Amino acid sequence: NEKYVVKRAEGTYWDPNAGRLAGMEITRVPEGATRLNGVISGQTDLSFVSSANEITQARQLGEDGQLKVTTRPFRNVLGILLRANMGDLKDKRVREAIARSVDPAAIRALFADTCTPTRSIYPNSPWEDPAATYPYEFDLAKAKALISEVGGAKVSISFSAGTNTEQPATAIQAAMSQAGIDAKLNPTPNSETEARFIAGDFELEVSNTFNPRLDPAGTVDNYLIGNYKLATDPEVIGPIAAKAADPRSSVEERAKQYHQLWERLFSEAWFIPICNLTSATIASPKVVGAEQLPWTNLGLFDLRTVAMTKG
Repeated sequence: NEKYVVKRAEGTYWDPNAGRLAGMEITRVPEGATRLNGVISGQTDLSFVSSANEITQARQLGEDGQLKVTTRPFRNVLGILLRANMGDLKDKRVREAIARSVDPAAIRALFADTCTPTRSIYPNSPWEDPAATYPYEFDLAKAKALISEVGGAKVSISFSAGTNTEQPATAIQAAMSQAGIDAKLNPTPNSETEARFIAGDFELEVSNTFNPRLDPAGTVDNYLIGNYKLATDPEVIGPIAAKAADPRSSVEERAKQYHQLWERLFSEAWFIPICNLTSATIASPKVVGAEQLPWTNLGLFDLRTVAMTKG
């Protein structure tokens, strides 16, 4: 959870554009400001940021020629993961109240408009039903009425401390409180948060790791019925997912099944989508290839083609 050091293997690699570095030292730094300052000071050569202040500062430094800066939107969706079989979240009215208490525009403001509101996981894609609408738009009055109807609710909000989910988690906690929900913040180490949610330790997590796979079969396998097990009715979801994943079917036929699954995901409020963050790759002028890093829209790096100038 601190540092990972690798050295180039001996021999000649088949791709002359890859493996040009003698080695890499990859250090875990949760705080965006610290990552940015590390590149500015020369302690590190390459990193990324996605919080508003750091994005703004990085862009200015890029314009001044002090850093190489490339920005692009996350495909990951910042949102709320819910365990619908735990505590007060078992009541669908509570989950709906949580969804209706959150204003995506307010979260966008936290990121200085660098987190684009979304109510979809596959926008502008055949995997998304163009006729579908998100069922629980922001409506604080409705959220209050639902919580009053159930006689109150209590929930713990887990998030990765020191990351770009901390501010949204705090804003979401305040929104839930306005709706009458007794919401407590539960900051956890970034290296533990996802694993503990998957293990069932947390009932609710503010997360930026919902990653729609290129083929939606992977999304369903990972989030609905696989690792995350968000679906509380796998016996219903499973047959639809199996039919949707059949490679012998056309995209149109498969899409009809996935439209059903997304409708279930959102109407049951197993996941509440909020916005897509903007990620900025930041690099020292000595780094070669930082602008072409694949997969950066996931907040991850494929560093195989990165190089450094000599001197």
